[in-house]
Amino acid sequence: MPNLTKEDKLSILKRLVKRIKNWRSQKSLPMIFLMGTPNFSESSPEFQQWLKDTNEGISVVFGRYSHWLAEFNDIRYSETMSVLLGDHKAREINFWKGLDAAQSLLESMIEDIEADRVAVIEGVPSKKPDSTGEDETASGSVRARQNVVHEIGLFQSRLGFNKAILLKQLGVEDFTNVDGLQYISFAEDRIEQAFPELIRALKREGLLL
Repeated sequence: MPNLTKEDKLSILKRLVKRIKNWRSQKSLPMIFLMGTPNFSESSPEFQQWLKDTNEGISVVFGRYSHWLAEFNDIRYSETMSVLLGDHKAREINFWKGLDAAQSLLESMIEDIEADRVAVIEGVPSKKPDSTGEDETASGSVRARQNVVHEIGLFQSRLGFNKAILLKQLGVEDFTNVDGLQYISFAEDRIEQAFPELIRALKREGLLL
């Protein structure tokens, strides 16, 4: 997972939005008069390349399992009936409706990054695993309860890998079902050991000078 700055992430997403705006500008009457009617469609090479680049861009910025990526891939740029009936006008309308939805979603991602939100999650073992939030494994090691793992996954999906920061005490079982999770380790009852790296992470995200 690349260690991207806030500016890097914004740049990736804004370039993707700009390509949609450029296509839309080519639909204007002056551009049609100068260059002819643009031949953009779901099957055009330009669109297919943009679709690939956008999938890769969102994956790099937010992670492969981000809800943003899932929402983007739910967007439809055609309707089966208009394709079967050969209704070219309806196909064009549906295509641009899909691009409008994609642009709106990308702009929401940009707003989310600009909001500068970070989640710091603490994962520690307890003296009594059955009473204070962790489950004991058969081997005697300690792991966080599944609802905690679920919450970590939600933050990671919403904010991206770099902005969901886990402070994990040594002795807590690794989160094998949260793909790509990064964490800062610290020894028992010495959470302050994690502070220098936490500060560096917050500076990286532009939250501290």
